[in-house]
Order: sequence, then C-alpha cells, then structure tokens
Amino acid sequence: MEAVIGLLFMLLGVSYGVITHCDGRQDGVQCYVALGGTVDIQLINSTSEIPRYQLLKDSLKILAGRNNTVISNAIEHRSLIFPSNGTFRINDLSRNDIGKYTLETFDSDGRKSGERTLYLFTQGVETYCDDRQDGAQCYGALGGTVNIQLMDSTSEIPRYQLLKDSLKILDVRGDKVISNTIAHRYLIFPSNGTFRINGLSRIDIAPVSSVLLVSECLSQGEMRVSCSSEGGDSPQYSWTLDGRTLTDAELLPGNNETNIITLKHHISGHLVCSVKNNVNSVSKEQEISTCVE
Repeated sequence: MEAVIGLLFMLLGVSYGVITHCDGRQDGVQCYVALGGTVDIQLINSTSEIPRYQLLKDSLKILAGRNNTVISNAIEHRSLIFPSNGTFRINDLSRNDIGKYTLETFDSDGRKSGERTLYLFTQGVETYCDDRQDGAQCYGALGGTVNIQLMDSTSEIPRYQLLKDSLKILDVRGDKVISNTIAHRYLIFPSNGTFRINGLSRIDIAPVSSVLLVSECLSQGEMRVSCSSEGGDSPQYSWTLDGRTLTDAELLPGNNETNIITLKHHISGHLVCSVKNNVNSVSKEQEISTCVE
C-alpha cells in the first residue's frame, strides 16, 4: 500500500509593514525593496528648491510637481510626497514598481536643469520552515523564497504528496517526481527532504473562506460576539455597526480588530464582521437585538 502523507503548511507573513529608505539624491543609486512593503525615496532635499520636477518610471511619468504643489501623481492611491524633505513614499510595492526611475528637474523658465536615475530591485528574502511538526506556521516574503523541510530524507518515505488547500502540488515516489504543479519555480532536495519554492506570490497564501458569527448574552446584558473563518492565512478582523466603525462607547474594554468583541448593554443594529488577508476578503452580517437582563 502506498503511503500518502498530508502536510499542513501555512504561509502567514509577507512583507507588508517593511519600510526601506532609498537616497535618490545621487545618480545611479540602486535600492533593494520588499514586495508588498514600502519604500521612501528621497529625491531632493526639499521640493521648494526646485521650480518644477517630474519622476518617470521607465518612460511613464508617475509624478510631477511645481515647488511644493503636486501637479499629477499616477499612483496617488498608494503614495505620498513629503515636500519638506523631498521624499516620495510608495506603499504596497509590486513587481510593476521594480525598475528604472528618472528624476528630471527644470528651472523657472522651463528648461531642464538636471537628471538623475535610480533603480529599484527586489530583495532576495529567503526563509526556512521546519514542517516536520504538524501545524507549523511559516513566514515568507512576497517575491522571496521559502525552504520547507518536509522530512529528514525522502528516502525514508516510499511515496508522498504535498497539498495546498485541497490541490495536490507535489507527488513523489522515491526520488522520482510524478507531478508538480509549480515545477517552474521549485526545487526538491531528496537528501534532507527540503522543498524550495521561489518567487512567492499571493497564490501561495491561503484565502479566507466562509465566515461564521456567533453571539451570546452575558449576565449584565452585554453581548459577546465571535467571528471565525475557515482557512485563510494571517486573517485580519474589522467590525461595523449600521455601516460605521464601532466606538469605545459601544464596546467593553478591548478593540474592534480582534475576532471576539463584547458589546455594551442596549446596543443593537446591523452588525458586520469583515475578514481579510492578502488574498481576499469576506464578511458576515447579522441583525442583533439588545439582551434582556
């Protein structure tokens, strides 16, 4: 009989929250950033020094300014310009942000007065995950590499499979790979049972699925509500009541970013729990009435 081993692998962390500083005041600077993170690019000492400037990504103009006024910003939904120190911040970095940037400056007559280039590259973030214990939780960086040690040696197991959620991504018999759905970006090391995945992306992270809301009345008329979801790596919870964020006046001490909240007595309305991670978001709603003391 062939043995099939089911392994639980959770890729929880990505590079969100990682902030990199890049000094672009020198020509040809190379900066290394984390996908999903933030980069602060110091373009000049202060925008008030330059009558007019523009920043190009390859040949596309993404930012233009005149002194302390921003004329246009093609990525304004995830960027900020700090005029006082000439810093341009880009959030939620993706592969589209990687490449060559050119800063062009102009004098008060509109003539080009200078040009500098800088380059953004992705960091080669590599993490190690020991999955020989059931339920291991591992942290990886978007665009990086994770080494998952599945077992001590593949020679110990006649046949094994690795599932991502319910999808079989790896099937091996002895030292022979029978099937591998991500063959273009993986390596298997039979001698130490390690599975390497390169170029980590959001599809390597488990999505959030169905959400369940459970409420119960407490002795003093308060209501405890719990919100849970099936699957999903790094879930984040948020709550609204009648379309607005819950306030401290409606909650017992704690916060509304956890999966369990306690509402003060006499609170009622349309309650919504939203659960999201870096892949997707889902929500569950419920009409709640006041508890009878």
